[in-house]
Amino acid sequence: MGHGPHTHKQPEVMVHVGMDPENPYDLGAEIEFYMGEEMEKHVITNSELVYLPAEFVHGPWIIKKVERPFLVMTVCQEPEHTEKARPDLVSEEMREKLMFIDQNYDSPERKVTVPKGLGEW
Repeated sequence: MGHGPHTHKQPEVMVHVGMDPENPYDLGAEIEFYMGEEMEKHVITNSELVYLPAEFVHGPWIIKKVERPFLVMTVCQEPEHTEKARPDLVSEEMREKLMFIDQNYDSPERKVTVPKGLGEW
């Protein structure tokens, strides 16, 4: 499962940290992360911090391989979480494999769409 493309009203920082004390730079995993409406693909294999400006499309975020535990942290710079799903940016086939969240853009209601076969959250 992965998190589908979306935006936030305020900036966000994503942090990926490897947990190997001998080599914390090595993430111990492979993550595909797409950025911008053109869906530019990035492969994350090292510890890193990604700054995402307000209203910047990011995702899908997909874990492809895990060799050992790692830490993912997001810092949203807003008092209430906002998220607008952009399922229109991926194929229907991919849409069925991703989670999408809509919250605090057009309505305070939180709507979560999960991949088929996962049931309800």
